[in-house]
Amino acid sequence: MVHPMKEARNLRGWSVTQLQMRLYAEASKTGLKLPDKTSLRVMISKWENGHRQPDSMYRSLLESIYGLPAPALGFETDEGYATDPAEGALQTLARRAGSRALEQPAFQQYFTDQLAQHVVADNLLGPSFVVGTAEAQASDLTRLINRSGERAPLEVFRLAARFNEFTGWLLQDSTQLKDALDWTNKAVDLAKVSNDLAVSAYCLMRKSAILEDLGRGREALAVATESVELAQRVAPELLPVCYKQQALATAACAKARDAELLLEIALDTAEKQAPSSLGEYCTPAYVEMEAARCWISLGRPEKAVDACQTALNHWPTELVRDQSLCAAHLMLALTQTMRSTKRVP
Repeated sequence: MVHPMKEARNLRGWSVTQLQMRLYAEASKTGLKLPDKTSLRVMISKWENGHRQPDSMYRSLLESIYGLPAPALGFETDEGYATDPAEGALQTLARRAGSRALEQPAFQQYFTDQLAQHVVADNLLGPSFVVGTAEAQASDLTRLINRSGERAPLEVFRLAARFNEFTGWLLQDSTQLKDALDWTNKAVDLAKVSNDLAVSAYCLMRKSAILEDLGRGREALAVATESVELAQRVAPELLPVCYKQQALATAACAKARDAELLLEIALDTAEKQAPSSLGEYCTPAYVEMEAARCWISLGRPEKAVDACQTALNHWPTELVRDQSLCAAHLMLALTQTMRSTKRVP
């Protein structure tokens, strides 16, 4: 089994050398002195192989670099690090108080409600209006988990995963794709710790969408396929949105026939079942809009026009922003169709 710390590094596509450089950069912010590259490489190898636990200084650096709490990186937690007994007692009390707060239903409900309100604001006003707040609250949740000094309730990890995933989506819509991928990788890690396989499937789907936008089609398809396989096993209600993303990633790999078949499956499942709370936006009209994206990328604008028109004719009135997005896809497809017609002698 791959150690969580190594898995977190692999998810981000970092080499050991890149991790070393990030450790040196993070340490320099607070004036910490790290050993030479050879010694640090040996230490990283021992941490990632589970042969040794990093001490409090290194653990703090790694948590900051990865944006993840200790349990998500496979680190054991202990009661405190202060050498002064009084200070250590205060740290212990603070961590225990934080742990109790995380366990309170009111705390969890607060962040659940906040996320729901952010989704509403994004729909009405767009990502720029809410991305700063969502990013700050995602960071707050991770910091609170870290401060608890022990494994937080699984529901809190789930909430942190949802906030990180949503922040990644907002950044993706703001065309900040590298940052979007970083936040979504954190969401994938946190979802795994939460042991909520449905959230894991959904976060993998979202990671595929960002990889697709980054032009990394093969990676996007591999991750989308993983999300579909997981949804098939544990969360069939997520299949419409997962199949939809698998189709888009397949189209990005120029596999037109396979993409068309997957779109048919996505549309069929969306029509036959109620949408998941995670993917409630994935209505049949939404799948049609995403089908248009496939056809545009495959150079079939006439099919994209048909898909957009079908989507707009059945569009749910409450999905304001995506309706505008569908109209934009239609205009693009019409423009491409006109250009294609003009080239015909």
